[in-house]
Amino acid sequence: MAPHTIIIHNKQEWHFSRPSEVAFSFSPNEVHKVITQADIWAHQGKYVIGWVCYESALAFDHAFPKKQNIPELPLVWFGAFHEPIIIPLSFSAKQPAGYQAKHDWQPMIKRQEYNERFQIIHENICKGNVYQVNLTFPLTSKIEGDLQSLFYHLCFAQGDGYFVYIQTEDFSVLSISPELFFHYKDGSITLKPMKGTRPRGRWNIEDTKNLHELKNDPKDRAENLMIVDLLRNDVGKIAIIGSVEVPELFSCEPYRTVWQMTSTIRAKTETRWIHVLSALFPSGSVTGAPKIYAMKLINELEKYPRGIYCGAVGWITPKNEATFNVAIRTLIHNKKTNTAYYYVGSGIVWDSEADKEWEECISKSAILNNFPSYFSLIETLRVENKEIFLLTHHLQRLENSAKRFQFPLSMFNLKTELTNYIHSTNEPLYRLRITVTPDGKFTFEKSPYIETKKIKVGFAKKPIHTKNLFLYHKTTYRCMYEEAKKERPDCDDVLLWNEEGYLTESTIANLVVCIGGRLFTPPIHCGLLPGTFRQYLLDHAIIEERCIKREELQSANAIYLINSVRKWIDIDWNG
Repeated sequence: MAPHTIIIHNKQEWHFSRPSEVAFSFSPNEVHKVITQADIWAHQGKYVIGWVCYESALAFDHAFPKKQNIPELPLVWFGAFHEPIIIPLSFSAKQPAGYQAKHDWQPMIKRQEYNERFQIIHENICKGNVYQVNLTFPLTSKIEGDLQSLFYHLCFAQGDGYFVYIQTEDFSVLSISPELFFHYKDGSITLKPMKGTRPRGRWNIEDTKNLHELKNDPKDRAENLMIVDLLRNDVGKIAIIGSVEVPELFSCEPYRTVWQMTSTIRAKTETRWIHVLSALFPSGSVTGAPKIYAMKLINELEKYPRGIYCGAVGWITPKNEATFNVAIRTLIHNKKTNTAYYYVGSGIVWDSEADKEWEECISKSAILNNFPSYFSLIETLRVENKEIFLLTHHLQRLENSAKRFQFPLSMFNLKTELTNYIHSTNEPLYRLRITVTPDGKFTFEKSPYIETKKIKVGFAKKPIHTKNLFLYHKTTYRCMYEEAKKERPDCDDVLLWNEEGYLTESTIANLVVCIGGRLFTPPIHCGLLPGTFRQYLLDHAIIEERCIKREELQSANAIYLINSVRKWIDIDWNG
């Protein structure tokens, strides 16, 4: 298969065909030679794209420890390309996933091994040998099929960043890093180190809580500041005296699966991009501080080479503008064995806890298994005599979900067009569906029929899992609901329940159960969509929240389903 390369950045896709020339090396002694060749190509008016592996560090400073790279993977690889085809980024135009993971992603380190390595680092910190060490490990899976589909899938899950797809004869590199190593243009340098992570919340309140925790955690701020100081020192080697500044400190950026704390460093230099790379590599955000001692500990403790992970992947334009990411969130696929590797890690400091660091690493791998390749947001409204029932509730929920998934939705435009649509439609009663795509575009679809008959309902065969983000948002990603209904062909709908045996909702409505003359609905943390009619009834104290066990239905006075289109839905219980 001919090599193919894609850059996704600033909402654009740059597609490159086969490189006209390629330079690479497996030896640290030739790393500078390859990078110099890349600079020559850029001077000749070509686009240059490639990677520098973490194990190339020895080429930039002989004090860095030597370690063997991943077999058959070049330490440094750059290709020269002609003008790309540039198109607006549009995930909706992509084909369905054409790849298949043969098994779930598995860590290549046991939890006990991780704890032991963590303890060694902690002891070194306590002795004053080092202040911070970045401890990493790979996950692996067998993957077959179209890796380009997987690349788009991961880019969509990440949301934003510095994304590069490189296909060579032996490897596919899918770098979906959110972290900027450096940007160089006309003597100006920008760095944006990332230190500090929290998972995104499943619903709005939980998400806000996680953000607040990250913003105000002394450990994360200290860790971030430590790396900022290290990088200021590194960039100071090639910066004009007095030009190094930190205009942004402790910013918290949203991605679709995690919150990340970043800081911004800027400087001026009279050197070229290759000297910036040499002075900074590898980024202190993936080593620790002091850098040399931290890297020596990493070399002793990490059994597997990092390869491209924690190195840099980037591009240089014919205008001598260079952009390199820190190659986190990067997948390497060996075509000969169909084996894929995806690494995760975190920075260990004095007050780090092994359990929390492990969980942070697992959070960073969430995009591999827990995110669909594409979905849209939806709202279904009841329109009666040109009035939308619970309009404010619907718009607030839609806005919350758009912010959570980073869909650039203009609520002003939506409200304006929705008002015009309603006033131009004369039916007295109908169902209206709003669909919002990831690029923020929206459509309206009208259905004049609203069901009124009773529906037959029974328990779902299997539990849902409360960690599933898509239970808490109304989207087109409905596979968990469809599978549950498919397993009960004797029912019109099923009542869902979670891994602890608590009831949640049905596939189309919230649940209300009358027990002892009082109306109860399950709380959101049980794993359910916060319905608009449900919220209205809670606001007016008509229903109350309470966890409800499956067996409690046997003694219930009545069981109802509710949604904003049909309101109270009578059911025939089918157990």
